[in-house]
Amino acid sequence: VAWMNHANDGNESAAFESAIQTSYQLAAGTDEVTRLILERLVTIINPAHNPESHERFVAWYNSVQVTRDGTADRAAAEHHAPWGMNTNNNHYQIDLNRDAFFLTQPETIQLVRAFNDWNPVVFVDHHGQTKNMFFPPPADAVNQNVTASQLDWMNRYGNVIGEAFDRRGWSYYRRGRFDLFYAGFWDSWPTLNGSIGMTFETDGGGNKGLAYEREDKTILTLRDGVLHHHTGTMATLKLTAENKEQRLRDLYGYKKSAIEEGKQEALKQVVLVPGKDEARVRMLIEKLQTQRIEVYRTSQPIRLNRARGYVGGGEGTGAREIPAGAYVVPMNQPQKRLARAILELEPAFTKEFLQNEERKKRRADLLGAPVRDGFYDTTAWSLPILYGIEAYWAEDAVASNNLVRVDAVVETGSTASPARATYAYLFGPDSLGSMRLLAQLLREQFNTVVATELFRVNNRDFARGSVLVRVERNPATLHERISQLAAETGVTVYPLTSARVETGPDFGEDSFVELEIPRIAVVTDEPTDERAYGATWFTLDQRLGLPFTSLKIDQLKQVDLRRYDVIVLPHGSPAGYQEMLGASGISRLRRWMEDGGTLVLIKGAAALATRKGVEWTSSTLKKDQASVRLFFEDNVPPARGQTDATDTEPSSDRAGEDDASGGAANSAANESRRTQAPRAPATPASTSQASTAQPAAEDSKPVTRETELVRVSGALLRLKIDGQHFLGYGYTDDIGAT
Repeated sequence: VAWMNHANDGNESAAFESAIQTSYQLAAGTDEVTRLILERLVTIINPAHNPESHERFVAWYNSVQVTRDGTADRAAAEHHAPWGMNTNNNHYQIDLNRDAFFLTQPETIQLVRAFNDWNPVVFVDHHGQTKNMFFPPPADAVNQNVTASQLDWMNRYGNVIGEAFDRRGWSYYRRGRFDLFYAGFWDSWPTLNGSIGMTFETDGGGNKGLAYEREDKTILTLRDGVLHHHTGTMATLKLTAENKEQRLRDLYGYKKSAIEEGKQEALKQVVLVPGKDEARVRMLIEKLQTQRIEVYRTSQPIRLNRARGYVGGGEGTGAREIPAGAYVVPMNQPQKRLARAILELEPAFTKEFLQNEERKKRRADLLGAPVRDGFYDTTAWSLPILYGIEAYWAEDAVASNNLVRVDAVVETGSTASPARATYAYLFGPDSLGSMRLLAQLLREQFNTVVATELFRVNNRDFARGSVLVRVERNPATLHERISQLAAETGVTVYPLTSARVETGPDFGEDSFVELEIPRIAVVTDEPTDERAYGATWFTLDQRLGLPFTSLKIDQLKQVDLRRYDVIVLPHGSPAGYQEMLGASGISRLRRWMEDGGTLVLIKGAAALATRKGVEWTSSTLKKDQASVRLFFEDNVPPARGQTDATDTEPSSDRAGEDDASGGAANSAANESRRTQAPRAPATPASTSQASTAQPAAEDSKPVTRETELVRVSGALLRLKIDGQHFLGYGYTDDIGAT
């Protein structure tokens, strides 16, 4: 089976059109290559992995295109889509091309299930728009769970595609900046499942429209982009058909060798302990099982003799006591490489890759400017940390008689209904389910209060942020409804018969504060980042079930802000926010906050608060102080009375001419003079000369400069949370994050 995946980024329009071209070729073609493919392969063509993105973009493009063949002028409106139109994202502005193992979106879930049903030996994800066509092999940053055999096949596919392009005289490139490191792309994820996953990036279509003027004034068309994709696809299918038996043996060998590796390697299993948030662990287990990763559960307490925890960087191997009911993901299974790639604390690198990155870093230090690293983007994604789950990786295996295969995750709704309360219902704040339960109670206008102090009741300790729902302050429907919601969200709800507690404040004290459903506004459109807005939208709508109003900046500057309790500014350009809000908008938001409004600022929007002229906070944006010696600063002028020996060397009349007699050599010598410190004088300097030389030595020291912090595409962090602040309710004091 060969899988051709198109329009993952739906705005990259040539991908969708090439799916139609390839479908027609396989349905109607009678040539020798097409017959070979039809006889030996089942070819799956998915024309629109992301249909909403494609429909949104194409509808917009057709509304602004002004000539039959498109306008090649780069300044034309059709090459500059407004906010939200020219994006790779789905309905919620979530990027499906990074969602493969996260499985947060319905498109991803269905594609993963279909992939597992068909087990394709090759999977091509069609994209655009690069300067010229890109196809594998990938760049040097490769996930170390990918095998040498798979990389060899990527080279073979790249060679036959290159030959097809060479016959037509087309330009293309390989490697470039398209790596195979992050496990959630739609080339790396299929590869980690045993397929040969590849990315194609064509040049035409998308924001280049039907026609686009290249740098050399020639015209690139959508048809060019379609043809380049189609040519690469047919070359891929032909090579796969010619090597059908070998590709099937390789897929089988990939799964079989994974089992053996899991038995031999140090990492034998990953253990996940449910803790207080059983629902969150179930979410992760369900995602693993959707990807055909085997999961077991301990039937009784076990002891691991050589285990490491995830929080704290996994330092120190020691014994761990694991309770019954913990989940175990063994590595001796067919899906070992995928399981390891998405569960391991940190991915590994080759020695050669790290050495090359170190060379680039040294050059960056020399230039005093950042140099792009070797990654396409995402570099950190450990799922146990992202889910906030207590997790261990162990070097010893659990005895099989202590493990029970988990064939299906117990439904979240299995939580037992609470007994009927006479005073109130109580639940803790330490799970996503509890936050969703609270949001739903507020939406249905049940009266709730939140604890601002610790307390103990019915022999249980409860944290700040615990929620109390009093019977006397709510309608009689509360009893039935809270039982239903507890089952749906998987939250344990405790019935109470009294307002008294064992320790801490009684439930009638002021430390229990009444809650109201927040009236939320979220800023959308320019200057916010589409994906950042989408993440906020998805979280409020799908994760919490909270309604909100989306506002553009112009509306935010005009609307009565008293209509909202909370205003969220998603990540976006700090300077863009300041410019679009203007002095009046910034002043309005300040007054609204002073009157009790809550302003939530995320990433770039948080940086906005520190800018001069805004200053909503006394915090400042952190900069890095670094001692930097720029390459031209090494050439300190000689001290007075000294002679630079290079000044006395004869110069060639042919300096700058590129010939063997001295042009290139003299050019190198001149460059050497610019970058090397001056030589010592031929004769010793006098005392007075030495004294005048001292300032030059001082001047040659590196200069301390304020520089931007190094930006990375992902990092694993250990956070300290202030549990007494309301923003810290529901968290432990020490958590992992990315």
